[in-house]
Amino acid sequence: MSLRDKCWIQNLWSSAVTPKGAFFCEVAGALDALFDGPGGWDVDSEWWKKTPDQFGDQLKWCELCGAALQVPRRQANEEIDDVSPELYEKLAALKSPKLRKKQVDVLNLEDYSPENYRVDPSMQWYLPKGDNRQRISGTNRSLYPQQIIACVFCDDPEQGDLEPFEQHVDRVVFVSRDKPWVDLDGFGVNDWVLCIDQSARLRDDFGSMVRSVILNPGCFYYQQRMESSSLAYEKSQVLNDFGFGENLLFVLFNTRSRAWRSRSDGSSLMSLWERHKLINFGAWEKRRAEPDAYEIEGDLFAQHMASVWAAITAVNREVFLYGAGQHTAWLIQLFRQFELPDPAGILDDAGSGMVLDGIAVQRPEQINRPSAVMLSVNHRSLTPVLERRCKELWGDDVSVIDPYCCLPDKNYRKSIPENCPCAEEI
Repeated sequence: MSLRDKCWIQNLWSSAVTPKGAFFCEVAGALDALFDGPGGWDVDSEWWKKTPDQFGDQLKWCELCGAALQVPRRQANEEIDDVSPELYEKLAALKSPKLRKKQVDVLNLEDYSPENYRVDPSMQWYLPKGDNRQRISGTNRSLYPQQIIACVFCDDPEQGDLEPFEQHVDRVVFVSRDKPWVDLDGFGVNDWVLCIDQSARLRDDFGSMVRSVILNPGCFYYQQRMESSSLAYEKSQVLNDFGFGENLLFVLFNTRSRAWRSRSDGSSLMSLWERHKLINFGAWEKRRAEPDAYEIEGDLFAQHMASVWAAITAVNREVFLYGAGQHTAWLIQLFRQFELPDPAGILDDAGSGMVLDGIAVQRPEQINRPSAVMLSVNHRSLTPVLERRCKELWGDDVSVIDPYCCLPDKNYRKSIPENCPCAEEI
């Protein structure tokens, strides 16, 4: 019970709503679906306010979950589930597809020793350092386009030229330019459709590029006609004639989208999608190829926070962080990434008794006068409140540092850079 009550998923992660109701924990919701459980609570306006003493029978799912235990962990991109012998038997009874694919590994209880597995939970403690895209296996292509069929408009479908398109798509279907509507259902299309004129030309890596990105199947992608384009060239009037919209060279959409399935004869294809789901493919691809300013800003922000902490801890014996939320969890990961000192403690007026990343959380009035306090808040409106609280408790003698004081008031990306030269120099 004590392990269950300290579970990092319950304390740091999220509850969930599934088709079977609401659950205090998303893992409990998943287990209820997997093992055909009784379902969750009714989804009303109060369900999310339930406290642990009201979780009731849902807590039984904790008995099948190892998240709170000191057990082996592996990267998700290995696509292997580690299970106990008891859970293995339950999966076998369900005829689990992963079991058939030999993607389940049973824990050897004879060799198991919990002290060999460190548990140091935080918001992202189970992820690899650095590039978290490692979470998705390179062989897991389910999120990417599985099939692309080119619907090519031409004068005579019997004389259509395959060569310009066959390297980019899985199949080419030729359609006469004088047809009032394209009946794609008759061609057995069940994924992505590229509608383009026979006269258009795609860049050499167009097909491989489209298959390398995750496209939203609910969106409608298009390329505007231009004299010169990195994606395609040569003007074509046919897409406009077919009601795809003004000045378009090609369009790309998924036949499983709700917009496509709700179409009616004679309707303009482009009008089926909501405006915010119309994506200019050329402009999007250009932005994708350019540096991500938000990511760069996030790395610089992280380096700033690490540098401030390095400077404070270099001249103060006991430095506390004030605030016990997600921002503080991120800061502790950041400090440890650059091998900077842990805070002497974490202060929070909500109460003591919590442990965040192995560091005790205390009420500020419970400690003697600290050397320095660094404020750790996501919302800048709390900064003057915490500053005033520090002054009430310890007067003007304690240094209270607001690391945001010289930065614009905005949301910053909370990244963990690989290196921080600023911190190393201090």
